[in-house]
Amino acid sequence: MDDLSYYIPEPTTMTIAGGNQITSLGHGRLVMPSLDRGSEHLPGAILLLSQKDRLLSLKQLEKAGYALK
Repeated sequence: MDDLSYYIPEPTTMTIAGGNQITSLGHGRLVMPSLDRGSEHLPGAILLLSQKDRLLSLKQLEKAGYALK
């Protein structure tokens, strides 16, 4: 959770590909480095302890107004 700028421990059940359901432990805002050596704070990050890699939705980034290069 070191890369979250805030975290709300609010479990949420969601449906994923294939119709399976998983429960997140909570959600927060993900902090990512930006090209100008600053940082971007991306809202809506969910915490899944079973997930070893971080997944990023490019569609959600575009909806939030970020330009992808």
